[in-house]
Amino acid sequence: MPFRDSFSYRSEHIYKEVIQKAALIANQRRSAEREFDEPKWVKDGPGSAIAITEEIVVRILENHLFLADLTLQNAGVVLETGLAFGLKPNRQIILLSQGNDSELHFDLKINHVIFYQDDSVVENLADALIAAAKAFEEDSEFYVGSVVKALSSPAIKCLRWFGEARKSIPHQSLHEGIAARIFQARPESEAILLFQIATQELIERKLLYMHFEVRQHESKEIWGAGATELGWAVIEKLWPQFARHQI
Repeated sequence: MPFRDSFSYRSEHIYKEVIQKAALIANQRRSAEREFDEPKWVKDGPGSAIAITEEIVVRILENHLFLADLTLQNAGVVLETGLAFGLKPNRQIILLSQGNDSELHFDLKINHVIFYQDDSVVENLADALIAAAKAFEEDSEFYVGSVVKALSSPAIKCLRWFGEARKSIPHQSLHEGIAARIFQARPESEAILLFQIATQELIERKLLYMHFEVRQHESKEIWGAGATELGWAVIEKLWPQFARHQI
């Protein structure tokens, strides 16, 4: 959204009384699977010498939802909205405007736009946030399901062992020393080979990350693997009883 006031547009008011309030109301309804973070301006971040335009692009890439205030068709906002349309599903994009659709460019007004000309704008925006969040959850559920279908049996066994082990040992990692416990019916050498193949597959699919540490006082190196956010999503889909909130 524009940072500066222009004509009848009051950016601070829209930021606090419309956008932030809508996120608060959406959380109070408890209709979305997760809580919304409080919306924050990039310029309100830490005082380091970040390039604001670069930071905005990074956030468009990293955040689940995109919300743009198209009032006055600010050039920067229109550019960023175009980036969002190229990078995100339309259902995860929310558009606001103070005016009406006759003032918007054709490529923008063909999309659903929330116009804040009355008191219902905050409620309408809260509705849109919840709908966009649900769309994200549906897409992520589909994606996680497609990842699960592509996993080999040894990879699934490693994930299950890890999820179950974390319930009793919070810092448990996957390493070759527990290969025989995962593949109990196999000779130790075969169990280690299966473990290596399975964990390599999980790392390549971004379900595991490697942790490597040098312990100077013991003159040895230790390593292990833990589940990434995607890895935990797969674990929680296959075995809800191992979900992190239950650990």
